[in-house]
Amino acid sequence: MKKIIIYLGSLEHTWGKIGTWVFPLSVATVGSYAKSIYGEAVEIHLFKKPAALLAACRKRAPHIVGLSYYCWVKRLNTRVFDLIKTISPSTLTVGGGPEFTVLNATEELGRRFFQIHGSCDAFVIDSGELGFSNLISTYMDTGGDLHQIRSRMIDGCLVNDIAENDHTRVAPPAPSIKALGDIPSPYLSGMLDAFFEGPYIPIIETNRSCPYECTFCAWGKSEKKIYRYDTQRILAEVEYIAKRTKHTKVLEFADANFGIFKRDIEIAHKISECSKSYGYPGYVDVSWNKSRTDLLLQVMEEFNGLTKYCAATQSTNPDVLKEVKRRNLKQTDLLKFDQDLKARDMQMSTELILGLPLETRESHLEANRYFMDLGTEIFNYNLHLLPGTDLNNPEARKKYFRKTAWRLFDMSFGIYEGEPVFDAEEHVLETSTMSMEALRSFRLIHFLIQFMWSRKWYYDYLQIFRSIQVHPMDVILQVADRLKENEGEMGTVYQEFASDHDLELFDSYESLYEYWRQAENMKRLESGEYGKLNYLFTYRILLEHAEAFTGFLYETAEAIAARQAGIDSSLFLDQVSTILDFTASLRIDLQHDGALTNSWRRTLSYDLLSWRNSDYNETLNKGSFELEYFLPENQSELLLKMFGQYQSHSRNLTLRKMTEQIAPENMFYQVRMA
Repeated sequence: MKKIIIYLGSLEHTWGKIGTWVFPLSVATVGSYAKSIYGEAVEIHLFKKPAALLAACRKRAPHIVGLSYYCWVKRLNTRVFDLIKTISPSTLTVGGGPEFTVLNATEELGRRFFQIHGSCDAFVIDSGELGFSNLISTYMDTGGDLHQIRSRMIDGCLVNDIAENDHTRVAPPAPSIKALGDIPSPYLSGMLDAFFEGPYIPIIETNRSCPYECTFCAWGKSEKKIYRYDTQRILAEVEYIAKRTKHTKVLEFADANFGIFKRDIEIAHKISECSKSYGYPGYVDVSWNKSRTDLLLQVMEEFNGLTKYCAATQSTNPDVLKEVKRRNLKQTDLLKFDQDLKARDMQMSTELILGLPLETRESHLEANRYFMDLGTEIFNYNLHLLPGTDLNNPEARKKYFRKTAWRLFDMSFGIYEGEPVFDAEEHVLETSTMSMEALRSFRLIHFLIQFMWSRKWYYDYLQIFRSIQVHPMDVILQVADRLKENEGEMGTVYQEFASDHDLELFDSYESLYEYWRQAENMKRLESGEYGKLNYLFTYRILLEHAEAFTGFLYETAEAIAARQAGIDSSLFLDQVSTILDFTASLRIDLQHDGALTNSWRRTLSYDLLSWRNSDYNETLNKGSFELEYFLPENQSELLLKMFGQYQSHSRNLTLRKMTEQIAPENMFYQVRMA
């Protein structure tokens, strides 16, 4: 048989011309393994852009096309497969990725998938290398005859035989590759070199699988034991990537639990060394291990400020954690670890999921209060029902969830050869312990927590209320209530927020599709005027309504102070006024052309720096304090590199995409006494 031409894609929606796009490492490892098995019998090409893949198919029809099915590109992949089948009906089209795990790889669910995504001939279950290799072997054995391929049971795969025999074939899972060294490095082989020329973020994998059993997650469902790539290989990949990356400052980790092995100290040290030697990376995005705080602390120290530890606790309610099989650090250990980090001038963040089984309004609020008291950044998410997870089976849905809805994924839409395509997620709206009204009320609260607290835009403002015995969470609840009642400029902004929130309530994918395909709604997507609400409205307020919001916050402080007995309201409000003024002056004004002011001075009437340095515990002293605002070279370089990566026609869109990928402190001037 002639050489088999294989195109592999981890595609992204590119219609918006901007997004957080990573290297196609998932398909690169599949391709690298296939090449190691079949050698010169196969020719493999990798793709990120749908248009580039389709153009290649028209120029030279491939024998096999494989695409990674992540939830944010599921419909895009199907549109591409539909087009490929019109170009070359004999091409074998193969899906892979977390859409199917050992939990949902059944004939019933496979049939349901193939009925919607009919142009997909087969789907590889779990890790793709062995299952895809088995498909290549079958293709060779049958001479590429799709009729014969569809009639086969292929280990590690679902096969779509609905059109001919009304059947979905479900073979046993292929075993996991335990000796990861059997997969040649797609970085070191040069397979990924072309992607260093584009706006892509390198992503690195040091280990595979996950020992935990969280019911909301699809990670590592087929294999509980973690397997590692060779340490020297990882160190060589880090060096290789650092030398060649020029369009971004970010490095992503594909591990579920980085920091779980002692050798991760060495890897973190190598990354830090490369940052110093080559100026890359400037920021590292990590999914962390949830145990061994002594080891985690050493790993964090070796990273030398390039990342933050995220304690993704999801909930602090013991009943919830037990129900979803989540194992977190004990709160005593977490508190000690937080203190150890702060002693080394490092910070922690956390993630919480709203809508988990047994969670209540009160327990979710309590979790946010707890982490605010630690001074921790908090990122709240709504529960998304992922394919291949325990919570997305019929029994769990019936037991825990009363109502779900569909919403558009951020930047996951476009028109592809005349056909609009939208990728969307199903999220939880009502549970057995939270009404839809209670759960929906958190959308505004979550925005304010992220905007004012976690992303630091009004962090000092929230902290000053502790001086009059008011918790920052209670201030945020007051801000939320007053926004809803406001009849001025900020009330209008809230109504716009609420209107966009309603666009997360489609009762089916079909109704979402019909709404967004309308010309006026497509125009809004194309302009960048719709997106992730938290980031979209962060910059809508900062760029368009900053003065009005400052006034609104001052009036909120007046209202709260008026209800507090035994305080000096005039002193407190004078402090609030100074803090709001200081808050505005901290923001880096990144212009359309990327210009930055690197240093300047001003005088304040309170010693805000000493107050901040005391973790907001000291009295805020009045006087005359001259401050110098400045940008260290590495921070300025990071901002300009990120600006270049995400520059677009919309300043709001550029800034919000930048903000998703860097630590909050990078959007503010550093300050010292002049």
